[in-house]
Amino acid sequence: MNDFVRSKIIIAMNYLLAGLTATAAGAGVFVPGTYSRETLSWATQGQGQDVVTLLVVVPALVVSFILAKKGSPKALFFWLGVVFYLVYSYIFYTLALHFNIFFLLYCAVLGLSVYTLVYAISLIDLEKVKSWFREDAGVKAPAVYIIVVALLFYALWLKEVVPATLTGKTPPSIIDAGLLVNPVHVLDLSLVLPAFLVVGFSLLKRRPFAFAFLPMMMSFAVFMSAAIVGMMVAMKLRDVSADISIGIIFSVFTVLNLIMLTLFLSGMKNEIGTSGLP
Repeated sequence: MNDFVRSKIIIAMNYLLAGLTATAAGAGVFVPGTYSRETLSWATQGQGQDVVTLLVVVPALVVSFILAKKGSPKALFFWLGVVFYLVYSYIFYTLALHFNIFFLLYCAVLGLSVYTLVYAISLIDLEKVKSWFREDAGVKAPAVYIIVVALLFYALWLKEVVPATLTGKTPPSIIDAGLLVNPVHVLDLSLVLPAFLVVGFSLLKRRPFAFAFLPMMMSFAVFMSAAIVGMMVAMKLRDVSADISIGIIFSVFTVLNLIMLTLFLSGMKNEIGTSGLP
């Protein structure tokens, strides 16, 4: 973490990322016609997510970074989760929206968030992160939780995808969004959910790298579930057909994610000596 605290490159990358993200989200909220080529459902979800990004994500990106630069490991994990959220989200903006005048801006946010995440992780000695936690730190509940969440979402997405595959029909979520495929299915089934399982089972075995990646992924999950709630609220306000139960379920997920993240981080040592820092 010492290298992270001293890195001027990370400072520049973070604040540039914050500025670009705020601009991209602001465009979705305030510039008419940004989502004019999307279906009403997809456009409304995009605007709902943009509001959450402006009001919650960008401030969290800045505040958690400031605290991390001051030497807070908890803030560092939280910040990594925010950056991971931006990577995930802007894959959608670059690949799941029709081309618009902000395309290059979306590309800039995606590219910068990817390189920021990779560079930041390279500055952290993952083998030493485990030493930041007490020997008696409870990891079973957060580990089991992230495994269960992964399995639940596998079941949820496969429930939609498998019948459609067998019948040759297009899943309703793809039709509603006016897309070729559902990018949520692609990212979750291919990358995110397998990563949740790997980290969860690795944490049960107390693998060092899992102590860094679990809080990052849990922080990501907090912001992602909050963004989905924002999407559902936007759809409700605009009288767009939406299942209100989804908003309720993800509100619960947001709270549970925060509880599990807090529980896991409560196992950190009160004082982390220099020897414990990478």
